[in-house]
Amino acid sequence: MLQRVILTVLAFSGLAVSGSAAGPIRATDQFESGSLGEFRIEDETRLIMVPRTDRDQDRVNSAVTWFYGRLENVLNRLVTIELEKLDYTVYNGKVGTILPFERNTVPVYSYDGEHWERFSNCRFEKESRRFVIQQIFSRDSVWIAYIPPYTLSRLEELVKRLETHPAVTVDLLGESAEGRPLYLVSLETEPHGSTEKPVVWIQARQHAFESGGSWAVEGLLRFLTSSDPLARKLLERLVFKVCPMLNPDAVVNGGTRFNAKGVDLNRHWNAEDPYSADLQSAPEIGLVKRALQQLKQSRRLDLWINIHNNDMVWNEDGDYINFAPKEREAEARELETLLRDWTIFTGPFELTENGNATESVVAGATGALSLLMEMKTGFLEEQGRWTGVDLFVAYGESLAKVLGRFFRIDAQFQVGSGDRTG
Repeated sequence: MLQRVILTVLAFSGLAVSGSAAGPIRATDQFESGSLGEFRIEDETRLIMVPRTDRDQDRVNSAVTWFYGRLENVLNRLVTIELEKLDYTVYNGKVGTILPFERNTVPVYSYDGEHWERFSNCRFEKESRRFVIQQIFSRDSVWIAYIPPYTLSRLEELVKRLETHPAVTVDLLGESAEGRPLYLVSLETEPHGSTEKPVVWIQARQHAFESGGSWAVEGLLRFLTSSDPLARKLLERLVFKVCPMLNPDAVVNGGTRFNAKGVDLNRHWNAEDPYSADLQSAPEIGLVKRALQQLKQSRRLDLWINIHNNDMVWNEDGDYINFAPKEREAEARELETLLRDWTIFTGPFELTENGNATESVVAGATGALSLLMEMKTGFLEEQGRWTGVDLFVAYGESLAKVLGRFFRIDAQFQVGSGDRTG
């Protein structure tokens, strides 16, 4: 909560700074994933911005969350950042009740674009719908963001490195609405093509502002291609199909929930929905559904995981998992136990009741145990610290290890007496 001691409400007027630079600070968002909405500089050291409101294709649903920019001429200066006119998310046609940054979401800053720290001096003003940050920076240039960004360029650098690994094959599902690549990273060692191996499909970043999912997938991929003995066993006994970024257009353009055509890619999967097979408006959905169907026909699909991260709006824990189908609940509960024991997951783990939810559609079409996995982005009570890139990456590595136990591959820790490895 913002009331925590960590989020100290400052007596802003009492701060004094020496050795400040002269002239107004400067702000820009003209780079990949950058978005400061409407912004201006006042009184030389105040950045005032109205984050961009993204709307869906029907102009019904909307989201106001993401920002990412760079400030210059800030060395040793008391800089005030004011986010104004914050608005409620319209989600599934209903106006939300919690404003962005109202609860446990605190932005980050970085001097090198790689190592990110949480702002500590913040206050939220619900009546005026403002979120105010004050910070004295120790460098002349600094990046500021909603949470640590993960760009398409970073993913493409990772893909280039992964391609050199003998167990890795990189293909394209196709292209996004604006023509960007939708990568599919396949990982398995000999014998390739075996229909007996369980197949795990993992995807992330349907929503561009949920960059934690990309960090987790990088952690998973780095572990699986490492020299760790368990990683080698996993690639011998399992097949991994990983789609690390399903909404590259919005990622590049600094968007929130929707693709370049305004379609929420975590909706519209039901066959009766016209966007589920619309390769012009939502190719990202249709291409994944086609790939899953081909996989089911040529091999098998045992587990499907759709990774998101939660901005602490929807529940106190900040993370949750929904699963389908009900017929595989016993396996789901085994996986729940492992996730609680071996990751930072603490939230609800529930059967999906909505038959139109993405995980329900995939489970119905493939028979796979299908999960919507929301990671937390905020403060971790048990650890006394904030989430960050290190914990996102560790979550991905831990997920790989959990799968080793779930599929009875890691002999050091087993649950139950069945054998899911074929």
